[in-house]
Amino acid sequence: MMCKHRFMKSVVLGGLVAGVIYAGQHFYPASPVSPVVSIDVVWLDPINSVETVPVLAEAEVVEKAPVPENAPPVLEEVRGTVASGNVALPSSLTETGSTPSPVPVSDPVPLVPAADVRAAQPSSPDVSGPGLRSATPMMEESVRPMRLFAKPFTRQGKQPIVAVVIEGLGMSHGATTAAVQDLPGGVSLAYSPYAPNLSEQMERARVAGHELLLMLPMQPAAGQDDAGPDALMTVLPESTNMVRLKDVLGRGTGYVGVMPYMGGGFMASADGFRPVLRRIWENGLLFVGGIETPPVVLRDVADSLGIRALMPDAVIDTSLARKEIDAQLAKLVETAKKNGFALGVAGAYPVTIERLSVWAQGLKSSKVALAPVSAVFEAHGEAR
Repeated sequence: MMCKHRFMKSVVLGGLVAGVIYAGQHFYPASPVSPVVSIDVVWLDPINSVETVPVLAEAEVVEKAPVPENAPPVLEEVRGTVASGNVALPSSLTETGSTPSPVPVSDPVPLVPAADVRAAQPSSPDVSGPGLRSATPMMEESVRPMRLFAKPFTRQGKQPIVAVVIEGLGMSHGATTAAVQDLPGGVSLAYSPYAPNLSEQMERARVAGHELLLMLPMQPAAGQDDAGPDALMTVLPESTNMVRLKDVLGRGTGYVGVMPYMGGGFMASADGFRPVLRRIWENGLLFVGGIETPPVVLRDVADSLGIRALMPDAVIDTSLARKEIDAQLAKLVETAKKNGFALGVAGAYPVTIERLSVWAQGLKSSKVALAPVSAVFEAHGEAR
């Protein structure tokens, strides 16, 4: 009798438990669950949905050399990839009304109003021919971009001057920011035409006191990487190359001249390069050769047109060893003392920017002045 009572009690208790479970499943709503199940979320840049994942710079592995106590602040960490890196530009750099980080500048370039900048560059709607302005050999010097946007510089007599151009900027936010903010205004900057928000980036660099160049993509030497979809090519008709030239030159503002991006293959053909160099000059822009530029071809084409072009005297960072960079900078100074002027080009590697900062500080005590590239271009013309 006692066993039967216990059995009935168990049955009743089991029924109550089953009833509670059934009610919980069918009559009470489930608590909302957050869709974020992990804090390890890789956020995408809202501009172009490209992951802003930092890339290890090649120069990061270089052992850091001691810096003099009186040297200016330099990079203490790798702040981005090399200039050729394809890293998304953060929206903070492109939002309307955003304010860039303060830049300590002692000699800023007086900015021309934005409307005047766009009107003076080849992006003006007043064009003719296959792509650019018509030939304007009588263009007033004061409105030629190489004059209008040149950084003010006064050479003391025949004082030796040296210019340095950092090329390939605009694609990597870290490398571009470091070049603009950590280098003195006397260092000139060359921007990639493929950079996002190019005009805004270039204007900020001018506000910081830098003179600017725009890079023109051209067919590279055999076996080299692709120069991009807008490159001038020897296999294209001249009219197509002129349309591409116009398109590229219309992307930036406030620059004094053009520098090739790659170009060894295209410039090797004097017949193909000649009309391009002529149009660049007719539009009031100076031309500075690059790493792949054949010096003899550039000289011969420029001479045949009766115009001037400038070749660099040294590539500063073919080696990323600090001693080698310092040695190239020292040779650049000696070239300036010998010839009266010198031009060096370099990439935006962290180690390069660091050594340039130290070198520029020490240059003040020498008899050689750091100058914008337009000043060296003028000195080159006076020496001819």
